[in-house]
Amino acid sequence: MSLARYFQKLYQTYGEQPVQPGLPELAAQLCVSERHARQLLGRMQGEGWLTWQAGRGRGVRSTLQLHGKALQQLEQELQQLLQQGALSQVLQRLPAAERQQWLDSLPRLLAQHDAGSRLRIPLPRALKSLDPLTVAFWLEANLVRQLFDRLLEADPQRGLVGSLAHHWEAQQQGQCWRFWLRPRLQFHDGSVLDSAAVMETLLRLRDEPGPAQWQYRHLRRVVCHDALSFSCELERPDWLWPHCLTNGPASIVPRRRRQFGEQPVGSGPWRLLQRHPGRLLLQAMPHHHRGAPLLEQIELWILDLPDYPAPFDLVWQREEGQPVHKAGLHWPEGCHYLILGESDDQRRQQLAAWLAHPPLVADDEVWRRPAHHLLASWPPAECLPSGQTFRHAAQAVTLQHFGVPQAAVLLPRIRQRLNLAGITLTVLPRDAALLQGGSAFPRADLTLQGEILSEDTVFSLYEWLGGNIIEHLPPLRQQALWRALARIQAMPGQAEQLAGFQQEASHLVQEGWLLPLSHEANCLHPAPWLAGATPGNNGWVDFSKLWVRGDDAQPS
Repeated sequence: MSLARYFQKLYQTYGEQPVQPGLPELAAQLCVSERHARQLLGRMQGEGWLTWQAGRGRGVRSTLQLHGKALQQLEQELQQLLQQGALSQVLQRLPAAERQQWLDSLPRLLAQHDAGSRLRIPLPRALKSLDPLTVAFWLEANLVRQLFDRLLEADPQRGLVGSLAHHWEAQQQGQCWRFWLRPRLQFHDGSVLDSAAVMETLLRLRDEPGPAQWQYRHLRRVVCHDALSFSCELERPDWLWPHCLTNGPASIVPRRRRQFGEQPVGSGPWRLLQRHPGRLLLQAMPHHHRGAPLLEQIELWILDLPDYPAPFDLVWQREEGQPVHKAGLHWPEGCHYLILGESDDQRRQQLAAWLAHPPLVADDEVWRRPAHHLLASWPPAECLPSGQTFRHAAQAVTLQHFGVPQAAVLLPRIRQRLNLAGITLTVLPRDAALLQGGSAFPRADLTLQGEILSEDTVFSLYEWLGGNIIEHLPPLRQQALWRALARIQAMPGQAEQLAGFQQEASHLVQEGWLLPLSHEANCLHPAPWLAGATPGNNGWVDFSKLWVRGDDAQPS
């Protein structure tokens, strides 16, 4: 502990009025020996922080008077930690009383920055790689969308719209797609973004391992016609190909990529200016092709704490047990669900029915609703009714999950339901890096997953069925689903595609391979002075649309 923090402990107890504690009392306050306490007091007096006169003779007590100078040094230390982004690590080591004092002083220290141009947002955990090729998690995927551009974007009202590409068209009945890039595009490091960079990005997605590699395996080749025009030639017709290029992994990356996961270079509206272990600083790109962001900088603080301190402007409340108004809840499309690995059709369907009836989630819960299909907007998928009694052939089953956020809530309910059937549940927490690295998934009797759709519902459903779900099915069922997805890719109409995805998902539920459990909510808490904080379908917001009102009015 630093000398300034020892001083702070004394200051909390005695203030600045002269007092007469004995040396044993001071040693107890500092949690050190009397000898060490005497040394610390001498050092503090040498710094001019206090006046201490040791008692001499029987019954003569020491005299202590503290001065406020040490508090200034403590604040300087805090300011240095703020600049280094190490605040979270320090807070975790401090006792509760000292931690609260540091948190209480944060607003005043952070207020030295211009509140009208900088925003502070806490993140719940440390970030993994920000290379779009390997991103597999909600947090990293949304930051990638701030730092990188894609050829096209999905707009909830207008559908697919141009981004880096201003025009595109299908050729050869959807087996070839040609794109035209905007002129004068650059990456954040000043290098040129042209058709050669796009070609290398797409071939990298096809050839290098990653969670989205399967989406690009049918890319036969990319032909660069000139610096601003190229074509994607596919092995089969695919009317979902433009949707595939709106996906986060399809973010266009430069040809030179040194330490790319830690210090990514994109072409998006924000660039990564600084990265410390506990903080990221994003800077707005004033000449972005879609227009400059409304703020100048955004600080992302990694704070693994139960409650966030006051000076943060935008907080995602994803934890239960905190008061929240139901009107503030956001319900993204998607659900938490189980994948059942039992190969025997009858036993699998019976187990699914036993877990489904009655639902594991009640209708009146604040943070979740019972799920009767993958999407809340779909009519319930019929499954076999549950009998009065059920006995599984096995006396124990295994369940794996990959860091699912709601596992702590759902797992006890699953365990209790299985116990009623005389089944013991063994939970296998898996390393989430398996999702990021494109490795084959290990097998288990049950797999707990969660999925949140992006703004592009059509492609999200394709990605959902052809990604995490299909990996856990046996080979014959995988082949049947691959054939169904290929048929949907060959459908030119979006309505046909959506109907096809719903039909295939219904088959999986009816056959007992999938069991939807819950639709989960999250809650966005913008500060009263913050405007533009409208969550998208996946719960994140576009940082470029955020702006500070400069008054106490509620954001519009």
